[in-house]
Amino acid sequence: MYMLMTIRGWAMGEYVQDQLDAYSTATGKLTRTLHTWGHINTSPPAITAGGDEALIWQMENNYIVKISLSTAANSPFTQLPLTNRTLVVGLAW
Repeated sequence: MYMLMTIRGWAMGEYVQDQLDAYSTATGKLTRTLHTWGHINTSPPAITAGGDEALIWQMENNYIVKISLSTAANSPFTQLPLTNRTLVVGLAW
């Protein structure tokens, strides 16, 4: 199972990091963290997955990254024609 998490900072209501974690469905325990990135307060990250790959995006800044669910290898997804006039509002994979 994969879970997208937002990690709190030290101050009340402060979030500093988002991360994609893998959990065992048999035990419910964290097996590994696949990817982390800085949190943006104005919009939550979102995930879509298919096969062995997942796309994670942050709508506020058009942050899109492709992650291998088996190896945790990640790379920016640069194939989309993004400009400062576009805003990602949803993806399907």
